[in-house]
Amino acid sequence: MSKIIKAMLGVCLAAAGGAASAVPFYVTHASLDPQSGYGDEFCESTLICGPSKLDVEFSTSNFSAKAFSLAKVGDKYSFTVGRVKFQEDDAWGLFTTYGITGKELDNLGVSLDLRFAMPGAAVNTVKATGTAYLGKIGDSAVDYKLSWDPLTYGFGQGGSYTISLNTLSFTDTSSSWRDLTATVTLKTNEVPEPGSLALLGLGMLGVGVMRRKAK
Repeated sequence: MSKIIKAMLGVCLAAAGGAASAVPFYVTHASLDPQSGYGDEFCESTLICGPSKLDVEFSTSNFSAKAFSLAKVGDKYSFTVGRVKFQEDDAWGLFTTYGITGKELDNLGVSLDLRFAMPGAAVNTVKATGTAYLGKIGDSAVDYKLSWDPLTYGFGQGGSYTISLNTLSFTDTSSSWRDLTATVTLKTNEVPEPGSLALLGLGMLGVGVMRRKAK
């Protein structure tokens, strides 16, 4: 094979291989938005106040901007985006609240907004279902659980990635803050842009012509 043909093949392979290069990511901001079912109520007595808010605290103070790259499909990167603390009272004063009441079970969804500067500027909103379990707090049963639905976002020419978060379960209020960890997984890489495909086609055509002339 002549040097010219080899060079043209190199150009073609470079054009095709460029589509599979590492994808850069830059996450600049994170914020948590709990629904109206959460709140810190001074009085938790069912006999006096009738509590209707579940006492769970959310924070993103432990988040910092992240820059990373994913080279191939299936590669992933995990980082801390926030933290959660379950602090519902089991009693107040002389009156027992019986733990979590029927009025503290609704509107417990949570949204996490992650702002990406790369690849492609976007604010991705991941949603969670919060579930509180009726009854006493402090036994071995789960009192509150936060489960996240994975989100897939597309970018560029056919590229996509998935954002998933860890599920948190609380069995009492004695535990401290629990970290929320996001994992970004490259689902599909970008395909060549039309210009790259045209370059690839012309290159292969040129290789064919050169081969025929060489015979």
